[in-house]
Amino acid sequence: MVNLNDIRIFIIRHITKHIMIRKIPIPTHLKKYFVLKEGNEFNIKGNIICTCKNYIFNIFTSNDKHIINLKCVNCEKEFNILDSDKHGWQGFVANQGMEEFYTCDRTEPFIIEKCQKCFKDEFFVEVYISSQGIEDFIMECLEDDEENKFSLKDWVDAFECIIINIKCKNCDNYNKDWVALETM
Repeated sequence: MVNLNDIRIFIIRHITKHIMIRKIPIPTHLKKYFVLKEGNEFNIKGNIICTCKNYIFNIFTSNDKHIINLKCVNCEKEFNILDSDKHGWQGFVANQGMEEFYTCDRTEPFIIEKCQKCFKDEFFVEVYISSQGIEDFIMECLEDDEENKFSLKDWVDAFECIIINIKCKNCDNYNKDWVALETM
């Protein structure tokens, strides 16, 4: 007897080999803010830019940097770049957006980040993301996904690690690995 899930996986693998799909793992929530500097299926590095084309942000953190929001100093747009309960392998795949699995305290206030050197609060933000790749996502999430919780396009949201580097606009102090979070 033919297993429909096996047929589905065969088709997905065929698509990934023969049809152009997004092979750069820019997570969905960052897509409109991420300017790619370099990357491949497994690693990307880029800068965060606001939709107004500004690169300078105030940074707000909560839960020991497990939730990070940016506010553009030009247009004042606010957006989230990291929420460990929602993003990465643990947040996207394991938690599946279900609040009962969240570990961050949603009532904890946000704190504005200040430069360790000059104490100003305007930064350039660089992000590095690593992924296990499309094939790993297929094996881990799609092969046994009889409820169809995931689709092939979701692989970009199941990243394994995120590193955020920040650089002060005022004094150029560079804080490498300001956040280094394994999400698996």
